[in-house]
This record gives sequence, structure tokens and C-alpha cells, in this order.
Amino acid sequence: MANHKISYKDFPCVKFKSQKAVRDYLDREAKAWSSMLKAPQGGSFTLNVRGPNNSPLSLNQIVAAITELQNFIEDVERFNEKADGNRKALALPPPSTSPEGSAILGLFGNDRSAIAINVLAAFMVDSRSLQIANSHQKNLQSLEQGRIVLQALGAVLPIVPNVSDLQGIKAVTDQAENELSRVHDLIDEGAAANDHNTEQFGRLFRVFSYLEERRGREFARAGDSRAKQFDEQMVKFEEMIEQYRQHMELDAPVVLWGKRAVQHSNRSVSALRWFFGLGGVTVATAVGTAVSFGDQIAASFTREVCTIQNGAQSCEIVFSYEGPVLAASLLVTFSVLLWATRLQYRMFLSERHLSLDAEEKTAFAKSFAAITQDKSIAKENENIVLAALFRPTPDGIIKNEDGGFDPSISAAISKILSRS
Repeated sequence: MANHKISYKDFPCVKFKSQKAVRDYLDREAKAWSSMLKAPQGGSFTLNVRGPNNSPLSLNQIVAAITELQNFIEDVERFNEKADGNRKALALPPPSTSPEGSAILGLFGNDRSAIAINVLAAFMVDSRSLQIANSHQKNLQSLEQGRIVLQALGAVLPIVPNVSDLQGIKAVTDQAENELSRVHDLIDEGAAANDHNTEQFGRLFRVFSYLEERRGREFARAGDSRAKQFDEQMVKFEEMIEQYRQHMELDAPVVLWGKRAVQHSNRSVSALRWFFGLGGVTVATAVGTAVSFGDQIAASFTREVCTIQNGAQSCEIVFSYEGPVLAASLLVTFSVLLWATRLQYRMFLSERHLSLDAEEKTAFAKSFAAITQDKSIAKENENIVLAALFRPTPDGIIKNEDGGFDPSISAAISKILSRS
């Protein structure tokens, strides 16, 4: 990492190890060289050196150059460029603690301002690479006078021990101050890092606290949501169980009445077949008996009785009981056939009625089961439906047949007896 330094031409450069050391040095230099401005007519002195606008350099501009250099402390490369004496940079004076700087300030403070100005101008031209403003012979002589003073200082330092010791002491003092400034910078950097870490820790602590609180809230919301979902699922499960119970309660009647509907339907068809079969047999028997045995039946009511009296045979026709018995037998037989035929008809009507009733109950139970799939049915309504499903079923047999005609002898006898 590059260090801050102020470079001079043919003059020792000043190096710094920290920004704080640079600031402290520039503050001391600005304060030291500003003392020249406090002297009588100090602000009116100019050097035979070109300033920023190619005008003669003034003491105010020298102090301003020191202040301007403070603006580049953050940028080391830019600072070193502005402070480089080999590039005609800022008009920086020699260090105030150096022999040259001490001589200039000492001469200026002892009413020898002109000599001090000449020495400072010679330093700016020779060590800061600035140009001479006026090449007039008199001005060049003043500049040469300043150079002679600088050369005299350079010649005196090696042979004057005290001055050399003083220079060494000042150098050690500057080095100690630089080290102290560096230590202060390290302390400040450590304190700043500590403050930064404390701030980061506080920020992280707040973030973790917020995340912990948010996680707690999320867990609480998740727990409430799971409990709510569990309750909803339990309600749905109970509804499902209730629907299954109702379905099972209604499924058995559906199966029962479905089977009964099929049984009664089959029985009604069988009874109808028997009705037509017995009816046909009865009619065929009646017609066949009348055609085949009509004469014999008619002849069975009389018989011829012959007797011999006095040797003579006499015959007469008398009433025979065989005819009425035969007729009664035929009538009873036909009455039984007709009764059996009529019984099959009544069984057909009854089974048909029971089949329709069973089909109605099956459809009713299926409809009720379908309704209960989507919405709950009250217990009272369910009881009504179940009572309707299992109510006593009429047999469908016609009870009152007084208005009909029954050709059987038993029916005729029962009617006569009921009237008497």
C-alpha cells in the first residue's frame, strides 16, 4: 500500500504512515507559515516566482497550497502527485522544522523579511521546480542571494554539532510524532471497527430477533391453521360418517325392496299365466263336455224300466237320479275351475300391486340417499322417511266384490244364506 509523501527536488522528502499523521503535519505547517502573514505587511510580500495564474507568488498562496493539499488526503495517488516537487506542483514551502524552514521563519520574524523572501523564492525555484516570474537583473540578484543563504545552511550543518544534533532531534521528533499519529490512527481505526462491529452485531441481533419473532408468529399461525384444518377435517369426517350411516340405513331397504319388487313382479307374471291357463282349461273343458257328452248327460236324467205282467212285458220311462248327480258333479267341477281361475286373477292383481309398491319404496329410498349426500337431513325428517319405508304394506286384494258376478254354486249359496 502506497504511503503519503511530500517530495522535493534535491531536498529530503517527508513520508507519512497514516492519514492522521498527514493531517497533523499539514495543520502544523499551515499554522507555522501563517505566522508570516501576521508580520507587518506580511500579506503584501510577493516572491519572484510564478504562482497558479502566472502572477508573482504571494505568502497567502503558499498557505493556501498547504490547505489545498489537505483535500487530497483520502486519495494517496492524487496527494503524492500534487505534493511532487519534480512536476511543478503546488507551491509548498520546506518543513517548518527543517533548517531551511526554521531559517526562513527566523529571518522573517527578526525584521529580515526581504532575506527570508529571497531564501523562500530560491527554495521554490530549486526544490519545487517553479519558474522565475521576472528575469530582471535585480530580481535575479535577489534570487541568487537566497541561494547563497541556502548553500550556507548546507555548509554549516555538517560542522556545527549542535545544529546537527538539533536536526537529528527534530527528525526523531518528527518520526515519533508520525509513529504516534500512526498509533492514534490504528486506535481510531480499531475504535471505528469496534463501533462498526458493534453496529453490525446490533443490526444482526435485531434481525435475528425479528426473525425469531416472525418465526414464532408463523409457528403460532401455522398451529392455529393446523388446528382449524384439523377441526374442519373432523367435522367433514363426522359428516362423512353420518352420511355413511344414513347410506347404510337406506342401502338395506333399497336392496330389500328391490328384491321384493322383482319377486312380486315374477309372481304376478306367473299368476297371470296361471289365470290364462286355467281360464282356457275351464272353457275348453266346458265346451268339450257339452259337445262330447251332452247327449249322455241329457239321457242320464231318465231311464227305461220294463216289467212283465201276465206274460206281457211293459216298459216305461222314469226319472233317474244319475242325471242330477252327474250335473251337480259337473257344476262343482266347473265351479272349482272358475274359482281357481279367479283366484289366480286376484293373486295377479295383488302381486302386481305389491311389485309397484316395492318399486316406489326403492325409488323413494334411492332419492333420499342421493339427497343426503350433499346436505344433512334432520333427524325428524329421517324418521319420517324410515317410517314411510317400513310402513305396513297392503296386499292389494279387492275386499268388496258384491257388485260382481260369481258363477260358482258356493258363491250363490253363500249369497242366499247371507240374505236370509
